[in-house]
Amino acid sequence: SITKMLTAILIYQLCEEGKLSQEDTLSHFYPGLPNAGKITIAHLLSHTSGLQDYAVKEDSLLYWLYKPATETEIFNEIKRQGVAFEPGDKFRYSNTGYYLLTRIIEKEYGKPYPEVFSEKIVRSLKLGLTLSGKDTDTFIAPSYQLSTNSRWNEMEEFYFPNVIGLGDVVSTPLDLVVIVRSLFHSKLIT
Repeated sequence: SITKMLTAILIYQLCEEGKLSQEDTLSHFYPGLPNAGKITIAHLLSHTSGLQDYAVKEDSLLYWLYKPATETEIFNEIKRQGVAFEPGDKFRYSNTGYYLLTRIIEKEYGKPYPEVFSEKIVRSLKLGLTLSGKDTDTFIAPSYQLSTNSRWNEMEEFYFPNVIGLGDVVSTPLDLVVIVRSLFHSKLIT
């Protein structure tokens, strides 16, 4: 979920550019979603929107993370799930909030998330080993999981288009240090 930190940076950049406010409601972008008139950008950023987690469909993370789904299917699932609580009342980790923030970034910049991410963060900081999982059509690198018999087994990779902006960025520890340092030195946002 390092991707969520990077998506938040892009949202804060939009705020600093005057294109967005943390107090803007979801109804400005997606009026048909549950509680859209009450949920703010700040709620989405802080996991306090009350929206449930679209990535968990039918009690399984496997559905949206590994199988292609259209944006319409994902939005229908968000609507179907509804809200668990009123905005600001509680904290509940939700991929849905960051999915919506990603779509807002794309609307405001008029470009796909990987392009915005590359332009505003990767090229800005001259990062050599950080990219969106959707930046290329080629496979980035295999993922492995340590099994119960102490062997490394190759894992099926996420279907990145379903998780752009919330779980698609790949990086190295060194590039992540550069990103975090740039935050402390106000190079990406003030």
